[in-house]
Amino acid sequence: MQLLSKSTIIIPLLICFFMIGVTFDKMGFQAFSFLALGLTLAGIIAAPLQASLILVIVFIWFQGFFKIVSNYHPFIHVGADAVVIALLFKVLFKNMGKRKKTPPLTWLFALHFSWIFIMLFNPYSLSLVSSIAGSKVYISMFLLYFFGYYLVNSLKDVKRLFAVFAVLGAVQTVFTIYQGLRGPSSVLSLHPGYSIPLQKMGSYAFRPFGLTNLPGGPSVYIFMVLPFLAYFIYYTRSQWIRLFSILLPPLIGVALFMCQIRSAIAKAVIAMVLFIFTMSTGRIPVSLSRRALYLVGAASLCCVTVFAMLSILGHSAESYEDNERSLERSLSTFDFEAMSNARRGSMGRFLQYASDVPFGAGFSRVGASAGAFLDLQKTDPHFPQRYFFSDNLFILLVIEIGIPGLLIVTAMILSVLYIGFRIWRTEERPQILGAQMAIYASLMAIALGSYGAEGIVYNPESCFFWLFSGVMMAMRDPQFKSEI
Repeated sequence: MQLLSKSTIIIPLLICFFMIGVTFDKMGFQAFSFLALGLTLAGIIAAPLQASLILVIVFIWFQGFFKIVSNYHPFIHVGADAVVIALLFKVLFKNMGKRKKTPPLTWLFALHFSWIFIMLFNPYSLSLVSSIAGSKVYISMFLLYFFGYYLVNSLKDVKRLFAVFAVLGAVQTVFTIYQGLRGPSSVLSLHPGYSIPLQKMGSYAFRPFGLTNLPGGPSVYIFMVLPFLAYFIYYTRSQWIRLFSILLPPLIGVALFMCQIRSAIAKAVIAMVLFIFTMSTGRIPVSLSRRALYLVGAASLCCVTVFAMLSILGHSAESYEDNERSLERSLSTFDFEAMSNARRGSMGRFLQYASDVPFGAGFSRVGASAGAFLDLQKTDPHFPQRYFFSDNLFILLVIEIGIPGLLIVTAMILSVLYIGFRIWRTEERPQILGAQMAIYASLMAIALGSYGAEGIVYNPESCFFWLFSGVMMAMRDPQFKSEI
């Protein structure tokens, strides 16, 4: 347990510093990505189960960077799935012969996995290989639900996970702000492989990559940790952790505006508003003075974010024009008409696809794996190459796993959110309830953002959503250990 406590901060920092060090050498990056994957797999085998879970999270957090520097090598591309499967085998081996309590919603997960297996043989599928490649996003990260349920046994474990995600979020935030100030040259200094996604941005304002493989990608990593930081402000006994938790949210606000991903900005606002609401409704016995102080602090953070952002943009010499355009786009998050127009036609496409392929058109037609099978799409006898287009979760599910699959996944998501609501209404242990509400706020934000994103089936939101869904379920158990 002492090893796990140290690994909470040490493991992510060591990996981050190692990554920073190797970026000064432009040779051997592919070998470095293989080394990172190999060390992660070795650590999963050798470390205690809970430390192994942290290693899985850290690798997933930086997989996008590894993809770029390895030139999207197939082994690195499936690295997140590999580390999850390695942890699965370790958990099964460690618990062989032991009877465990079945997590809530297990039957829904079993139904989901069964339907995914059936969909591998969809008559509309491009090929068996494309089906296997595209189906992994519906399997490996969903397994994290069970790891969250079985491997997190106390409030101390939950706080440890919060701390890991907070540190990793801080790393992405720092890289994002630096790149936002310096412009495209800062991204190319990490690796020349970023030149390809930079070219695809065309005339759009520059978006920082952080340590991901997508322009604006860091925003999806950092908005989820905001309720965790708010929780630490409320509950931690360490003044250093409280100071860290107060200083980081304004920087995250700046990074979100620089990334220009409006759905992430909206989800950040939803998560914080929901957490503040649940902490101010009287369900948690906090003194009125402390509750008022928290609300004043939250409002102050918003003001500091705005002033810090304007100050940074005003003093940016190298990419000021792009930053100005970034600010204009990010502020349109709060323009209802602009946000409505951004997803115009989604309902029509959803109904059209549901009518054309009620049982799905097979995997790898849209999404992350589609690019690897463009040749098969060109020669597909059933549909034109660019017939399918997905820009939200529900359209993606209809295309790939059909209406039955859509109903199953939607039932899983709604069940998690309903149980979270019931926890808010019935949980009597204040410390545990506060942590549950921090989790619930982020899960609700991810789910509500599914209209404008596909995050629940893609990392890092998929990893986060299913892992912490399992953690929230585990915390319902009366035997779950709270702090004295």
